[in-house]
Amino acid sequence: MASAEDIGDKICRCAICMEYYGEPKILPCYHRFCKRCLEGLFQGYRIHTPCPICTAKIKLPQEGVDGFPTDRDIRNLVEMIQHGENSKDDNIRKCCDCNNLLKVLAYCFKCYGFLCMTCYTSHGTNDISMGHRRHTLSMEKVESKNISMEELDSYGSAPRCQRHPYNISELCCETCNKLLICALCTRTDHKDHNCLNIEKFAKLERERLTLIMQSLENVTHSKFAITPSEVTDKLFENSEIEKEKFLEKYSKKVQIVRSEISRVQQRKEEIEKEKESIKQRAFSIFRDQRDKLIQEIQYNFEQRQAEKEKEINEQFQSRENITKRNLKKLNTELRRLKNVRDEFEKSIEKQLNVLLKNLHEIAIKFENLRRDFDEVKFKASSILGSSSNWVAVERTSDIYKKGDELFKELQRFPVLETMSRIKVDGRHLNMLKKPNITITDKELTIPVEAMRGFWTITDIAGGEDFIVIAGEHSLKRQSIIIVFDEFGSFIRQDILTARSMCHLRFCNFLSKFKVASVCQPNEIGIYDVRNGSYMKENMNEISSWPSGRNASCITTNRLNNSILVGAESSREVYIFDENLTFQYILALPEIISALTIYKTDIFICDYEGQNAYKATVDGSEIITVSELQKPEVGKTHCRPRSVCTDIDGFLYILWTSEKLFGRDRYILAQYCERDQRLIETKQLDIYARCLSVMESEKGDKLLIAAWDSPLFNVHSLVD
Repeated sequence: MASAEDIGDKICRCAICMEYYGEPKILPCYHRFCKRCLEGLFQGYRIHTPCPICTAKIKLPQEGVDGFPTDRDIRNLVEMIQHGENSKDDNIRKCCDCNNLLKVLAYCFKCYGFLCMTCYTSHGTNDISMGHRRHTLSMEKVESKNISMEELDSYGSAPRCQRHPYNISELCCETCNKLLICALCTRTDHKDHNCLNIEKFAKLERERLTLIMQSLENVTHSKFAITPSEVTDKLFENSEIEKEKFLEKYSKKVQIVRSEISRVQQRKEEIEKEKESIKQRAFSIFRDQRDKLIQEIQYNFEQRQAEKEKEINEQFQSRENITKRNLKKLNTELRRLKNVRDEFEKSIEKQLNVLLKNLHEIAIKFENLRRDFDEVKFKASSILGSSSNWVAVERTSDIYKKGDELFKELQRFPVLETMSRIKVDGRHLNMLKKPNITITDKELTIPVEAMRGFWTITDIAGGEDFIVIAGEHSLKRQSIIIVFDEFGSFIRQDILTARSMCHLRFCNFLSKFKVASVCQPNEIGIYDVRNGSYMKENMNEISSWPSGRNASCITTNRLNNSILVGAESSREVYIFDENLTFQYILALPEIISALTIYKTDIFICDYEGQNAYKATVDGSEIITVSELQKPEVGKTHCRPRSVCTDIDGFLYILWTSEKLFGRDRYILAQYCERDQRLIETKQLDIYARCLSVMESEKGDKLLIAAWDSPLFNVHSLVD
């Protein structure tokens, strides 16, 4: 229980004179001042004056300062404190009964005076002081500091009627704003007013006040569940958590890029080693020949060695340049990621500063609201705990008004818990993702003049600075290979004789100058784009290729220089090395019509099954299989026809949307390199049959060959 000194220092001193309230008056803004201080304040003003605390405009009532209501709570509280202070010393006071100057032992709230020991003993027993005993407060209770506001209220006497001062107020006029009146007033000024018995009215007021305080308690509990300082701590904690989450993703992304750089650098070293190994093998052959015929071919040896070195350098120059381009692109990606991280941290810091500034302002309002709530709660508790009906009637109006205003303020007050949250801009997370490769519109259309007439394009392959077109003759047992440079300029063509009338040819680059090719039914070979030489084998003779089965597609793995051949209407893929030596058979889950490989993932088109899928392999074993999303083409059948990947791992599939009536649609679909998610689709303006990617120093190109016309289109792949 609070002591008199504690309460007095906090509540009972006037903000103007800093002394205990003489007669505390309540202004409309609910700030209190002594009556004498307010009289001095209004001396220089006729009607209005600003409140010294909140500067609210205060209008002087017609009755003057007396028209402001007296705060009985504070007044009784001041009396109690003053009684306690008087009881601390041996000051002699005048007894209100015997008028002698003696040490006082009690205070009578009916006589408004102190009582000596003799008078205190007999007070309330004679006719004059009859009934005063229960309104007399012993100084011993005040000294013990163990008296509550409720108990103090019980000592007070019922208020007198303002119109008839000799009568006790027995009724309350609701019409006149709960004015306390006597029974005589109901026959004069308040004849037609709504006047209620004080006990009944007090009961209603207590019930209403209880409901109001319950609402305030509920909203205060939700609003003050956490303090601004706790929100600040949580804000810093959440900002660190979000930073850690972002930096974790950032670190993983940087690690992936660095791993890719390491892989490319390793590949670069492997290329260098491969180049040196080829040189050494070639030089070794020449040295053996030189040792035998040193005198005869000295000049020729040096010349041939220089030519061979030049040939090898030319063969690897483009690959080295592409590797440098990729390293440059990856380093640029690292710098971009660092800039994203810096921008993210600046964004978090800026957001943190704004929230802290707002929290500082809200903390001030938080303390003001909590102080107002404590004050309303203190006054409401004293009323609800008081047994005096007069207290319940007389003091609830200003609490209702103040409580209503406080409730509205609390409703508008933000939930502090929400201010500890850091909002992470999704833009920064999206910027961590690898930029997509954009397929430009058709940049170039290259006609294939050599395939006029009965020739049909069967496949297209892009390599390092070269493009190869494969085709068949519809009337003769002939197939053709045509070579273009990276700009689409014709270089050479070679017509090859087929073993049967079924002679569709497919091809894919194995190195810069070497092209792996299969021709139906079972021929496999290596074609050189520089001189047109062609080394071929029968797959029936060098492997377990079944008799009567046709080859349906071919791709190459540049990481280990292996050749993958798919069989028509079969799930089997036959693996050969660069010397056409059979290695093993890989069994896929679906029938193969076209395929390509990127690292350890094989992407397969199943034309008859109308789907495409990815198979992750480890040697000759399949680890996982997942189906790829089809383009949205309505209710028509959609079949995958051709597939390829670029150097970054982005996947491209050519889909055919078949219609019962009208022309079929050919759709190019691009898939993400990370999760093979469908990114973009383009409807093509040609009867597309096959596609491939060409690597060049100026950037990758997507090649799409036509089905019904001797031409192919070129699209750029741009970051």
